[in-house]
Amino acid sequence: MISGSRSFRLPPPPALLSVPALIGLEQFLNRALAGAMNSGELEFLIARRLRICITNLSFSFDIGFDGRRLLLERSTGAADLCIRGGSYEYLQLASRREDADTLFFQRRLQTEGDTELGLEVKNFLDGQDLSDQPMQHLLETVLGSLAGAIEFCRRPRNTAST
Repeated sequence: MISGSRSFRLPPPPALLSVPALIGLEQFLNRALAGAMNSGELEFLIARRLRICITNLSFSFDIGFDGRRLLLERSTGAADLCIRGGSYEYLQLASRREDADTLFFQRRLQTEGDTELGLEVKNFLDGQDLSDQPMQHLLETVLGSLAGAIEFCRRPRNTAST
């Protein structure tokens, strides 16, 4: 629902639609991070659970690593670390329009749980150069455009006539 207020809240996604989205995201991440997984860079995530909470969608999912591949699933039970924020903030991060430090400093993304795991995740992501991935530029462009559209919708409307 879009209104004149600064809050932008989307309806929760149907559970049925979230499953294909998680499968697609899992496949994308496993392809994009295959080199890092093969070289052992994700071992810090073995037997750990990282929860991603998208607050304005009332949706969360967990990321784990079994030593061979990343596993994404709907959130259940406790997580070692939870990163919480709105879809707009995640789009800003994924499209590289904002960096993680800025989003955390401005409290637009928040973490709770194992801070050491949080630092390991941040350091890992900071060290990744996905620019050589075939779809990376297209993905950043599409996500950036989507973030721009959401930003436009979030702007207050001037309804006063002169």
